[in-house]
Formats: sequence, C-alpha cells, structure tokens
Amino acid sequence: MVKYVSDTKAGKSISAYIILNKKGEHVATVKAHFSDGGTCLVNVHDDKAGFQRGTASGFGYDKFTSALSGLTIDGHELTGHCSRDGAPKPPKGRKTFPHDVKPRKGYSFANYTTISRETGNTIYRDEWIKRAYEELGIADASNDEKNARWNEVAEKAHDLETTWRKSEDCEAGYSSCFRLSGLDYLKALSYRVIQAI
Repeated sequence: MVKYVSDTKAGKSISAYIILNKKGEHVATVKAHFSDGGTCLVNVHDDKAGFQRGTASGFGYDKFTSALSGLTIDGHELTGHCSRDGAPKPPKGRKTFPHDVKPRKGYSFANYTTISRETGNTIYRDEWIKRAYEELGIADASNDEKNARWNEVAEKAHDLETTWRKSEDCEAGYSSCFRLSGLDYLKALSYRVIQAI
C-alpha cells in the first residue's frame, strides 16, 4: 500500500519549488509536470513578472531546465545548459581563463586547454606524439616499428609537452565560461530553492 503522495504515479509526475530571496522573502513558485509522453510543462508564478509558461519535449536531456530557459525569476532570466549569456571574457591579452581564477557567482569554467601564444592554436596530445615520432626519426616508419617503440614515443611526447608547458609560448587555462543552468543559477546568487513536492 502506498504511504506517501510522492510515491503515487501522480506524485512522481509533478514537482514544485518555492524560491526565496536572501532575506527569506517569497519571490516565486515553480511548478512542473512531466507527462507520460515525455513533455515537461513548467509554470512560474513570479512576484515581479507574473505568470510564465515553458515546455520542453523529447528524450535524453534535462527537460525541466530546458522548459525554464527564457523565463525570469525575480528579474533573473534563466538559461539552459551551456549558455554563455552574461559570461565574462578572458583577461586582456589572454585567450583562456587562468586556472587559479574563480568565476563570478553563477558561472563556471570549462574546457581546460593549452594554447600556443605564437600561433593561437590549441595544442592537443596527438601533436606531441607526432613531434615525438619526428624527433625519434620514425615519422615515416612502418606501423609495426612505431608500435614496437611506443613506450619510447610516449616518453618523448611527455618530455616535449612538459618542456613546452614551462615555456612562455604556453598559455594554459579554461577556454569557456558558462552560466549555471536553471535554478542552479539562483542558488549561486544566494536564493533559497525549496522543493515542496
């Protein structure tokens, strides 16, 4: 016998959130319904913007966050995953965000990479392997010979990359800065998000 409403079929297909600002004041209520057909319907009752509605359908992704995208809560527009809306740009003279810098509230860095300052190109692992083959004089060797000397190639590639990373030509850091998606953005801005259902 089912004991909790949340365990019923209807209870599993709905959710509701209460959004409070830093002072603990109610600013919005979010309700969501997940249909058997794979559609998510979201209603936002915002104290400033009034009633808003969003939907998302399909399979294999976060439909709740997608349905919230474009709606506003307390003056903040919500976005989906991988949004760069309002994201800062790398510091002047750089193409990446340094690894020791923290993103501002509501954003996160992604895609750690290394770039050549001289060429502006991203340097991937396969580039070091290619250079190792060349420096060892086996770039045009048979696959059998390359395979037989793989440990030597891997060690050489590692040494080349390590040396380059210590040089002035290497710029290492995050190439992307994304805004946190959906209600996570509000949480990062110190809103309280309470799941009521």
